[in-house]
Amino acid sequence: MKICSLASGSKGNLIYIGYNNTNLLVDFGISTKEAEIRLASIGVRPESIDAILITHEHKDHIKGVELFAKKYGVDVYAYNGTWDLLDKTFKEINLKKRIDFFLGDFFLGELTVVPFKVSHDASACVGFSFIQGSNKISVATDLGFVCESAINNLKGSDIVLIESNHCAELLHMGKYPYFLKRRVSSREGHLSNEDAAVLNLELAKSGTKQIILAHLSAENNRPELAYKTTANLLEAGGAVINKDVYIDIAFQDKKTALFEVV
Repeated sequence: MKICSLASGSKGNLIYIGYNNTNLLVDFGISTKEAEIRLASIGVRPESIDAILITHEHKDHIKGVELFAKKYGVDVYAYNGTWDLLDKTFKEINLKKRIDFFLGDFFLGELTVVPFKVSHDASACVGFSFIQGSNKISVATDLGFVCESAINNLKGSDIVLIESNHCAELLHMGKYPYFLKRRVSSREGHLSNEDAAVLNLELAKSGTKQIILAHLSAENNRPELAYKTTANLLEAGGAVINKDVYIDIAFQDKKTALFEVV
């Protein structure tokens, strides 16, 4: 199985998941043209994409869905009930391409997909685990706190892409108005570096070998802060970075490496 973050942040999110002939995208918040370029850079043809899986209806996760789906005839999957909101945005996606999923395993090609709810201020925000045999990759891009269900689904993943949105101190001291600071730091907002580090330590103890820190705030975070916060806590817990566990950053304007678990 492979994963690559093609874009990550408040200006647009796009994640590639692949295994053999199965090619999936999680969210689609950038332009079709830019997505085509970044997919080509990892050797993936846009016409080979089997499905787009939507985590929630916020614009930075869906604004490029309609054009790409229409151009390439891709199936679009959204959580049951979310389509009522998405229908207001998506006018030209063929009805046969609009597919509901529920909180239960389903199959796409050679992969088992396990959606799980996370806490975010959307109609229903989900994360995903992708399973093939004994291998597991999980994605949770927007969550205010980590509930028990999310932890249980994330545990045992070989690779996780997890939100590390903001430094609590930078957010507190920053330029955001009070209502926005309150929204970001709430239990339905975004995960701080500090909370992400606590989660990542637990995941590393469960066997996770690769952590990708995602959805970093351009205003209230720094890549080096996100990295150090998780790395320091993992080291304090006895892990050796770049031996026991690897940490990488997902950026807004460029792709990550193409990570693979075999």
